[in-house]
Amino acid sequence: MQRVTRMDEAPTAGPFLALLGGWRLTIDGRPATPPAYEKGRALLAYLAVENRWLPREALGGLFWPDSPGHRANLRQVLANLRAVLGDNDAAHPCLLVRRDAISISAECAERADVTIFLASPPRCDGVGSASRCAPCLRRMEAAESLYRGEFMAGFSLADCPEFEEWLRHRREALHRHALSLCERLADCHERFGERPDALTFARRAVALAPEDEAATRRLMRLLAADGQAAAALRQYEALEAALARNIGVRPEEATRALLRQIRASAGAGPGSAPAALRPAGAEPREVRRVVVLLAEPDVRDEAEVLEPERRLAPLDAAFEAILALWMGQRFPTTGLALGAVFGLADDGEQAPRRALQAALAIAAMPAFGRSRIGICEGKALIGPQARQSVADSALPALAQQLALCGEPGEVVTLESLAGELGPHCRFEPLPRRRFTGLAGEHAPCRLAAPPDAGGARHPTAFSTPFVGRRHESAELAAALAAAEREGRTVFIEVSGLPGTGKSRLLAELAREHAAAGGEIRWVRHRPELRHVSLGGLRNELRERIGAAGLDGWLERSFPPERRRALRAPLRTLLAADGDARVDGASGRRVVSALLSLLFAPSRRQRPALLVFDDLHWADEATRELLQSALQFPPAAPVLTVLACRPSAGVKPPEGAALSRVALRPLSLAESQALIAAIDEKGVIAAGRRAELARMSDGLPLHAEYIARSACDRAVSATSLFGVLQGLLDRLGPDKPVLQAASVLGVSFGEGALRALLPAQDPTLALERAEALAISRRTGAGGHAFRHALLRDCAYESIPPGQRRDWHRRAARWLAQRVDAAPANVAWHFEAAHAWREARDFWWQAAEVAYLDEFAGEAKEAAIRALAAAAKDEEPLAQKDRIELELLAGFATLMAEGYGAKEAQRFFAPTVACVAGALPDETLIRALCGMAAAIPQGRRETLAIMNRLDELASTPAHRMMVCYGFGSLMFWRGDFARSLNNLEEAIRIGREIPAREWLRYSADSPVIACGALKGTNLAFSGAASAAVEAAGLTVAEARRAGHTHALCFALTMAASVHLVLDRPEEVERLAAEGLDLATQWHFPLWRAYNTLFGLWARARQGRLRMRASFRLISMHREFAAAARLSPVTALWFVGLIFEALGHWSLVDAVAGRALALAENGGDRYCMPDLLRQKALASEAGGDAAAARRHLERARTLAETLGSFGLLPRLALVDERLARAGAS
Repeated sequence: MQRVTRMDEAPTAGPFLALLGGWRLTIDGRPATPPAYEKGRALLAYLAVENRWLPREALGGLFWPDSPGHRANLRQVLANLRAVLGDNDAAHPCLLVRRDAISISAECAERADVTIFLASPPRCDGVGSASRCAPCLRRMEAAESLYRGEFMAGFSLADCPEFEEWLRHRREALHRHALSLCERLADCHERFGERPDALTFARRAVALAPEDEAATRRLMRLLAADGQAAAALRQYEALEAALARNIGVRPEEATRALLRQIRASAGAGPGSAPAALRPAGAEPREVRRVVVLLAEPDVRDEAEVLEPERRLAPLDAAFEAILALWMGQRFPTTGLALGAVFGLADDGEQAPRRALQAALAIAAMPAFGRSRIGICEGKALIGPQARQSVADSALPALAQQLALCGEPGEVVTLESLAGELGPHCRFEPLPRRRFTGLAGEHAPCRLAAPPDAGGARHPTAFSTPFVGRRHESAELAAALAAAEREGRTVFIEVSGLPGTGKSRLLAELAREHAAAGGEIRWVRHRPELRHVSLGGLRNELRERIGAAGLDGWLERSFPPERRRALRAPLRTLLAADGDARVDGASGRRVVSALLSLLFAPSRRQRPALLVFDDLHWADEATRELLQSALQFPPAAPVLTVLACRPSAGVKPPEGAALSRVALRPLSLAESQALIAAIDEKGVIAAGRRAELARMSDGLPLHAEYIARSACDRAVSATSLFGVLQGLLDRLGPDKPVLQAASVLGVSFGEGALRALLPAQDPTLALERAEALAISRRTGAGGHAFRHALLRDCAYESIPPGQRRDWHRRAARWLAQRVDAAPANVAWHFEAAHAWREARDFWWQAAEVAYLDEFAGEAKEAAIRALAAAAKDEEPLAQKDRIELELLAGFATLMAEGYGAKEAQRFFAPTVACVAGALPDETLIRALCGMAAAIPQGRRETLAIMNRLDELASTPAHRMMVCYGFGSLMFWRGDFARSLNNLEEAIRIGREIPAREWLRYSADSPVIACGALKGTNLAFSGAASAAVEAAGLTVAEARRAGHTHALCFALTMAASVHLVLDRPEEVERLAAEGLDLATQWHFPLWRAYNTLFGLWARARQGRLRMRASFRLISMHREFAAAARLSPVTALWFVGLIFEALGHWSLVDAVAGRALALAENGGDRYCMPDLLRQKALASEAGGDAAAARRHLERARTLAETLGSFGLLPRLALVDERLARAGAS
């Protein structure tokens, strides 16, 4: 392992500030007391890096922008920093302070690791000898070792945009410098023939820049020269995968030429497999899941940071002893770090648990100090040199970044591992993060509490005996009794890690309930259906219908009236897998029909048992359906059990009743009893049973497979994942058949499997897999893995190239079937990296979901289509790209609501095109979308509408122009012009078919304009006409069956009654609007109706005073989600405070809203905001100010034509008169 030599003249006393990889301050070699403020950390780092006099005014503006009190804040932070650094009594303080500026002393700046790291590397003439260059190399190696991670890793000041920009630039510059050092060191060591050292820094360079082809070529060349041709080929594969995943391009020709050269020199042809490069007797390459631990011992003085050998050498023996105890294997690392891998072929037992135990042993050993420890899991392509394969992967870098997320002495892991270790210890989530050089977003978790010491639709015919679970069974029986006793639907969630026996527990409950005469309804979810709307329910319905067909089943199961109500929506649901499209009304009827079927009263004497099994694979539409049922529990006596993995179930709405049962591991006695029940022939000795029970760790699936292995006289001492992988290994040459089956999902058919393996008959392999209890038959030509974990294990073991090929074949086979869901086909093409085909099928899936008003799924599918198009080698034609962007934009508007900032990015490129560059029709559609995506009343909207007005040439165009101007003029308070435009839009819209307006709007313009018209009339003083218009619009929206438009109409109708001060009507309408918005996930309408409901309750005296303290946070949540109009949101919040009598808050909120309105925001509600100011002033005893505000409100109302607000102003006038008289 590379050890870095010490740097000359390392600091030994005084403050030392480490900023690379995190923020750490030591004084005289000991950790300092952290600053009391995050901005104190930022200020010290900024001073150390800038190292010059900085004006106080500039620093105040940097850290407290727009705050008038920034000088006082700076003084407070500075005082704390001086105390932390010991500057108050120091002869030579670290911080230099003047009345007008602040700096840092040269001595302190030189002690920062960034300063040392950035010290200019020595000049080089390129002709020196190894001995002559040794001092320079040592200096560069010591500097490079300081780069433990990105600058101030994980640190952020969200309210300081200029500082965030500075931080980003510094991180990028320091990352480039680290890469430059590694490249120079690798070149120097290669020139001097020091290949091991050259390899060390070449690997480090690739780890810093996985997509840098020059760095990868250097490493490939060095590996090949070192006789590691196979490792060089793996490095190329890693580069190819990274480029395809993150950029969507192939490696350069120079890189591919080097690959061909290495293959040729190794004696293998261009198309040969890497097996030809392996030494004789070496294990074949296979993807395995491993767990990586990386520990960074805490340093005792600054010199140890610059001289890792001094710190690590005394720890080697202790580290090796810990690994020997917990069966880990050490892999080579650089810098101040110790690394170990768990889960290789010869030590696969319970890798996550053993890694955690090793981490705890390291943390408990005084010699290591307060080490930062990171643990991650992932897949690695393991070859003959297993440990080096791990070191070459991205896992060590990820483990190091996780370690840096924690404080000294803490263990940090990934969310996935925390879930697997959850029954044994407690983890706390940390903020999600993206790490430099590593793809994707990661969810770290900190260890908070260490481990304790020590065939049918409902699967009632399990071959595994049922053992234990008395407490859980009693809870489920009690819930069933409650459903029967109270005559209502009871919800209960059963959660547990894979293998804890959730399905087996529910199968036993179902068996007992069926034996007692109860009805069972079982819905199983599968991973292959997770992109199919209502996929699990659709499959269950097909199984129930069977060969009789829909009509026959309905005839057999329901009375005539019920049959007529169910036939059309169920036929729509069953047809939706193919090319048939379902419109919004039909989609809503489908959901209603499913709810009525699922939660219908049983025709038997006992309650129905409804089980949603493996809910973690459920699609979003199913989750929304269950959320709706949770919020409004049906009255029928039904016990509904939601079985899922931890934290993967349905999030219940606020206030919904959902009991929870968490499955814990079996006790040692229960595990022994389970093993004994499986061992019917008594093959396993009693003592051995106890040993196997301890090995099982209380997981029923683990105990089952261990017992079956022991019964076959092939006992394996592995963890659950190791057991499953070992079981798959027992298939021998038949293993590829089950690997191919795993590409198809947990359930698979022989027809699809033959499409993946055209040259192989899978029959014998499937029979062997069934005999080994790996899979089971599910019907004619149908099979399924015995457990989802078995499928996962088989899938993960497939090398990437083979996996892509099988996904491509599966996609092509599915694409020829009329009953295949487009999203399912798209998913396979995407997994195959067949980007063009994936794009086309995601596009088709987005169109279907958009027309069905499944907004979230439409948005996801459209975005995935765009992502696939970006990765395709042949760019998408401009016309097609724009069409896809417009679809994504309108789907986002439907999902997120008007003013959705995310939607703007889809419309912006088209809107920015110069005149004549695109057809007018395309530009008009983009302008319509952008107008809806920009927050209401903005000046940009007027410019867009004027541009749209110039281009309009058809009735549909004129309708959208009138719609846009009508909306814009309303928010700006021009009610007369608004009303004229709205009525004209309605007139034109009634002559246009729905298919026409869908091209320009996510909502029906006729309904939207009708809803706005009602509110306009209310402000204009036509109360009766406003109520009539609102009612007619709601009724029309109900008839049309467009859920989003109905939510819009209900929300605006509620606003009409709010203006008219009718809280009972507001509450009724807002309740319905909130229900729909929650059920269909419309955040904008959910936010508005939440505020309306609060106002109505407050106005009727039913909102508690304490609840008002949550209103500001609720408003912020609303404003962040909708971004439609802060003025409107503040007005509503002010009305709630007014109803509660919180006059100081009314004054503050109304003042802020008025300032925004006068600066280009909504003006329509300004008179009422001034009315609120008048009331607040009167309550504060300032009658003169109240009169001024009221007079200004009256004048503005008359100017704008807000005659509907005049009665509200008159009431305030009377109130002021009474106060003056008294």
